[in-house]
Amino acid sequence: MKQASIGARLVQGGRDYVLAVRAFSHNARMYLLAATFLSVAMAVHAVLYNLYLLTLKYDEIMVGQVSAATALGVALGGPPAGLLYDAWGGKRTFTLATAAIALTMALRSLAVTPFWLLAWAFLNGLASALFFVSIFPFITGQSSPRERSHLYSMNTVVWAGFGMVGSLLGGYLPGFFAFGQASSGALAPQRASLLVAAGLGLLAVWPLASVRLVAQTPSQKGATGQERGNGRDWPAIGKGGLVMFGLGLITGLTSPFYNVYFARIFQAGSELVGNLFTLSQFMMLLASLMLPFLVHRWGLVQGPILVAMAAAPLTLAMGLPLPLVVVPAFLLSVGLARLMDTPLQNLLMEAVHPSDRGTMSGVRLITNYGAQALAGWLGGQLIVGYGYFSLFAAAAAITLAVALLVWTLFHSRESTLETVAASRKAEG
Repeated sequence: MKQASIGARLVQGGRDYVLAVRAFSHNARMYLLAATFLSVAMAVHAVLYNLYLLTLKYDEIMVGQVSAATALGVALGGPPAGLLYDAWGGKRTFTLATAAIALTMALRSLAVTPFWLLAWAFLNGLASALFFVSIFPFITGQSSPRERSHLYSMNTVVWAGFGMVGSLLGGYLPGFFAFGQASSGALAPQRASLLVAAGLGLLAVWPLASVRLVAQTPSQKGATGQERGNGRDWPAIGKGGLVMFGLGLITGLTSPFYNVYFARIFQAGSELVGNLFTLSQFMMLLASLMLPFLVHRWGLVQGPILVAMAAAPLTLAMGLPLPLVVVPAFLLSVGLARLMDTPLQNLLMEAVHPSDRGTMSGVRLITNYGAQALAGWLGGQLIVGYGYFSLFAAAAAITLAVALLVWTLFHSRESTLETVAASRKAEG
């Protein structure tokens, strides 16, 4: 009887999910289409770019510096991008940012000297800030409270699902462009593949140009349920910034070095790295589909905390140079990272007044990517000085620290957030 009840709930949940997706607005659909092109482009870039740096004979210190330059660009571009979004809205910021991302991706693929590698990485970060600062305010503004968790989930499904396609392309495109050359790891095939990725990113301009500007009338109540007064809710924004700083440290210590780790420790080529990244995108896709259940069952505070407690030992296990340990730990940890990050992004948007969401998103970028810049530089130093185990041990410790931070800052407000969300649902 219990099994039948669980089965019925799963079927009903699937039907609700499909109905919510079909009800998405035109603007939400156009954003998801643009995200499709960009997710493929960025996944190709993620697989190949650090391998491209290795082909140029740079080591992990340079990899960390390039990663830090990109993250620093996002961090410094975050606050003005948030203000620009509040002034311009999503359409113009999205369109400008997408074109700039594609251009700087192409220029990064042509650079060979340290100065230009770092310069174009920084400018790519500035362009990315314009795009990423708009995602969560746009999603929140283009959805009713009833469908919001589904739209957040579908956003991550698109990035993970089509990221799988991009990871596969990133793994095999160099072999395609190698033609008669002895190795797909040669410079020219990698560069040609990265330029293809830039072209795919440019295609995202088309759906964004068709977004229809809609006047929005946000709720007059913030996360406390009170009418908004004058000025911004800086205490709530500051708490969100602290959480995002912690998440940025975790990302900056791990994500830039995964493909280099596989190449150095296991002598993996672009094809194997692409396959592993494809599997990781599949794990993120599964995690994205589980997001509504996680939020419904445990909420926006307890859910991510439980996930962090499960992710920390897996991150630590990544430091053991044993393929039978590293590969499962890698796949599970990236899936859990998605289950941790996305509800926290939702939490921060719900914790502030609707008119503060652009500012919150800008602060999110400067703290998260500022931490990634710091961690990217520090990660390269840790690897060269102490080895990869120290890198993953530090990331695991910070994961547990972030869980404690979220509990300290938000556990007493979870019932209030749920009450406000319910009132917005009734209004929607």
